[in-house]
Amino acid sequence: ILSGTPDTGDTGTNHFTIRITDPHGLSAESLLVIEVAAPSSPIETWRLLHFGEDFENPAIAGDDADPDGDGLSNLVEYALGLDPKSPSASPAAAREGDRFAIFYTLDLLAVGVTVEPEWSAGLSTWESDGILIETLGEEDSIRSMKASIPAAGNTAFLRLKVAAP
Repeated sequence: ILSGTPDTGDTGTNHFTIRITDPHGLSAESLLVIEVAAPSSPIETWRLLHFGEDFENPAIAGDDADPDGDGLSNLVEYALGLDPKSPSASPAAAREGDRFAIFYTLDLLAVGVTVEPEWSAGLSTWESDGILIETLGEEDSIRSMKASIPAAGNTAFLRLKVAAP
């Protein structure tokens, strides 16, 4: 049994010569070639899982691509735990009594991305202050969320700002 853990500098093709010698001095050797891949980021792993051989094609798997045509970019689908190859509904907005609310999900495994609810009274400026954010439940790695603001008038807009650093 041969075992080991490659160092980060071992990325790429590594060649090893294996020589076996028996107690009588007879020996044989063989070349062992091992390819060590660089560690993938969580979003790269997600891309590979969802897009297979197209995972490096930015027109299909890029952050801004929308291969299912549902109006949600791949980055948004990654952050919210949605399937990027199957149309998904946008986060739902509703008026609840004296509050405007938006309901959405977060994928707790989607690291390297931020999701921030924002509101606007007239679509020209967006703010994150004054938003009440609540966790509604959690199943596996998906957390159901609600973000709401006081309905201090007849018009208010809520959105989710999804960004990768």
